[in-house]
Amino acid sequence: MKTKNVNVLNPGNFHKFGTYHSMVIMDTERLGPPPVEFYRDILKVDFNGKNPAFSVTQISPRPLIAEKFEYHSYTGEAFMPLDGDILIHVAPAGKKETVPYDKIEIFLVPKGTMTVINPGVWHAAPFVKGEKPIHVLTVLPERTYANDCQTLQFPEQEKIQIILT
Repeated sequence: MKTKNVNVLNPGNFHKFGTYHSMVIMDTERLGPPPVEFYRDILKVDFNGKNPAFSVTQISPRPLIAEKFEYHSYTGEAFMPLDGDILIHVAPAGKKETVPYDKIEIFLVPKGTMTVINPGVWHAAPFVKGEKPIHVLTVLPERTYANDCQTLQFPEQEKIQIILT
C-alpha cells in the first residue's frame, strides 16, 4: 500500500480537477444591503443540460485508505461538507483501463466549502477528518448514480493510506 499526504486546497493545485469556494465566507459580489444580501453565481457546475438534484451523504469515520474511485462522463458533481471537514481523493479524468494512480491527490475540504468536480475526474466518497459523522450536501443531475457512474476498486498495490500532517 502507498501513502500520500493531504494537500491544502488552493487554486494552484486544484484547478485541474475543478473549482471550489467557501460558501460561508462571503468575499464575492453581492446584491442588496443588509439585512438581506444575495451572493450570486459563486460557482457553476456543468450538468450537461440536466436538472440538479440535491442530496445529503452522511459519512462516518472509517480508516483513511483510498481504495475506490468513480467518475461521471457527462456531468460534473458538487459537494459541500455541512458540519465538519472532509478529505477527498481525486485523479485527472481518464478511462477505466488507464486510471492515473500515480497522479492521485488528497485534499482537505473545510466545512462550508463547495467543491465542484469536473466531468470525468476520478473521485469517491470523502473521508471524515475527525471522530464524528459528517453530512455532505451533494449536487448531481437527477439519477446520475444510476445512469452515468463508472466505479472501480483499486488493486491492492494501488491502495493509498492517507497521511494527515
